[in-house]
Amino acid sequence: MSFYTVSDKDIIKPLFNNQQKTNCEKLILICFVCVFLPSWGLYNFLLMNVATLLDYTLDTLLYEAYIA
Repeated sequence: MSFYTVSDKDIIKPLFNNQQKTNCEKLILICFVCVFLPSWGLYNFLLMNVATLLDYTLDTLLYEAYIA
């Protein structure tokens, strides 16, 4: 019984320490997601819209030039 208790403590203690580390990492990840990803997503969204707009404008100009 005492051996089981000792092994139990040995198992729980590293798990608890790892849990604290993962909580810290989760917090960093949440901050990273909240700060970096929205700006990156906004940047990609604007970039996609500009690229689509440019593509549409170029297609229209080329089409008009081809018709004329």
